[in-house]
Amino acid sequence: MFGYYVTFRLGVSLRKVSLGNHPLRSPSTAMATGTGTSRTTVASTSTATTSPTPMTRKRAAAAGHPTEVRRSGHDIRHTGPADVRHYTADTPAPHAVGMTKNAWEMRAVTKRYGPVTALGGVDLDVGEGQTVAVLGPNGAGKSTLLSIGLGLLAPGSGTARVLGRTPVEALRSGRVGALLQEAGLPDDVRVAELVTAVAGMYPEPLPAARAMRAAGVEEFAGRPVGRLSGGQRQRVRFALCLVGDPDLLVLDEPTAGLDVEGRRALWHEVRSRTAAGRTAVFATHYLAEAEEYADRVVLLAGGEVVADGPVAAVKAMVGGTEVRCTLDGADPAALEALPGVRQVGLEGRAVTLRTSDSDATLRALFTAYDGVSGVRLEDTDLERAFVTLTGGRG
Repeated sequence: MFGYYVTFRLGVSLRKVSLGNHPLRSPSTAMATGTGTSRTTVASTSTATTSPTPMTRKRAAAAGHPTEVRRSGHDIRHTGPADVRHYTADTPAPHAVGMTKNAWEMRAVTKRYGPVTALGGVDLDVGEGQTVAVLGPNGAGKSTLLSIGLGLLAPGSGTARVLGRTPVEALRSGRVGALLQEAGLPDDVRVAELVTAVAGMYPEPLPAARAMRAAGVEEFAGRPVGRLSGGQRQRVRFALCLVGDPDLLVLDEPTAGLDVEGRRALWHEVRSRTAAGRTAVFATHYLAEAEEYADRVVLLAGGEVVADGPVAAVKAMVGGTEVRCTLDGADPAALEALPGVRQVGLEGRAVTLRTSDSDATLRALFTAYDGVSGVRLEDTDLERAFVTLTGGRG
């Protein structure tokens, strides 16, 4: 068989993308697929065609299109069955005021696999310039949500729009870069050749050297991909994700396998791009990364959004502080009645009180009980909020 093929798995589909009529040997190797006019790449990956060509930012400014990105608040929702609350940030959501265009929109999106509901009526807006983390336990629907947003899966019902287009149209325009969990690379192509070849498939790519520098692959750019470690391959995938200079990055577990240096390089680039008005949506199991790098977190459980908002607001939903102490003969009902207490945990003599007003809780606790000892205060972190809001499903 003639031609060189990158074989990879995207979501549930297996695709083959032709990389020319012979193995890649130099950066100038032709990369057209099929018979000529249509060029396609899935760069671990985004897909680009020569038509339509995305409007550049300079042309957009010359044409009078807005280029400024403004951020505003979001609704904070907790829709768990045991305790339903609604929180609203100080400023309205972007789609409510029309100040910020949405890069990603989902309305009542559902997806079922036989008897299993992967997504059960999800609504999600992501404004341009935001970094949004999609969190949830295994099987919560994170990868399904991203795959629908990339046009790799069709929703069972509901609608999805990406950059004002259908997900497939946005992907084909070259304006979306995706880094997915399951994405293969050709083993006997050198890194620089691969990145350069993929750059040639986009209408307005980054220089290959710039993408490789941003992803931290310069030191092994001359090696065949097959001789790279797992973490180095992940960096190559990120370089391919960047080289089309996309307006939207969609990243599924982007730092899996990366060392500390690789993680820092990735998040530095993501921050640089969102600071310039680009958008990033990522799914991760590393809650510390979401807490540090996301403007906003969307927490999924059982295929539904159970929390959506800035990290601080999501943590506040389960109580801002935990009061821990040792106490004999504690009465759970009496502890629940203390000022500010939202949740009580008892394990032998160990007492944990999640409270919205730690000062008031401590004053009442010492007034009600004489034998309180070992008192300490701990701020609620994202991991505790995650466990509480998802019902402990990890």
